[in-house]
Parts: sequence; structure tokens; C-alpha cells
Amino acid sequence: MSTEAENVRILKDVYDCFNRGELEPAMNAVSDDVEYHSIGPAERIPWAGIHKGRDAFIGYMQTVASNLEHVEFVADEFIAQADKVAVLGHMKTRSLNTNREGETEWVHWVTMRDGKIAKVKEFYDTCVAIELHCD
Repeated sequence: MSTEAENVRILKDVYDCFNRGELEPAMNAVSDDVEYHSIGPAERIPWAGIHKGRDAFIGYMQTVASNLEHVEFVADEFIAQADKVAVLGHMKTRSLNTNREGETEWVHWVTMRDGKIAKVKEFYDTCVAIELHCD
């Protein structure tokens, strides 16, 4: 299996684990020095920012989980080249603060290193997140 195919397989497994609520197996695919970039204004979107290291990544996940319910979170397409994988998907979320729902497409630009997720840049419609989250 090529490195690209293996990276896609690993990421598909990670998304499947997250969707089943199995965070521990998913975290095994994350490097200790992972960087997770979530776009948006941090003063309006609590999980926005750059999260460096495993503990910061776990904190990011906890912040998202305490603010949003993912009604649907689907990775639709994986495009791999060398150590990079673009993951295109869509999601429907509900704010736990306002009870509003919204939908958006998203992209995760993932850098893999030695079979682990080393860096993720997350892109989505931040206007949807602001509308859901803010009163």
C-alpha cells in the first residue's frame, strides 16, 4: 500500500472513530506535537485558534463538544499527495447554547508524519458558527 493510500486509510479510521464517539483509538493517530488550526474570530467562536500539542488538541475537542452537537459529520472525499491529505466534508450541527442548527461544508488540510496526524488546518463557513453560537 502506498504512503498516500495508508494516510487516507488512517484518516478514514479516525473520522469513523470520532463519529462513533470512540476518541481514544482516534487519539492514537495524533502526534504528540500536533497542531490544529481552526479558523475564525476566537472572541466569537470559542474553539477558534491554533492548538499546539496533544493536550491543546484535546482541549479543542472538549470545547467543541461542550458547545456543539454534531447531528451529522461526514467526510465525503479524500485527496492525497505525498504527506498531505485534503478531506472534504459536510456537517450539520446544533448549538448547545442557543439550540439553533446549521449546516456547512468543511475542509481539513492534513499533514501526516510517520503514520500520525501532525497538522490540521480546518476551513468552514465561520458565519454559520457565529450565527449558531451567538445570541
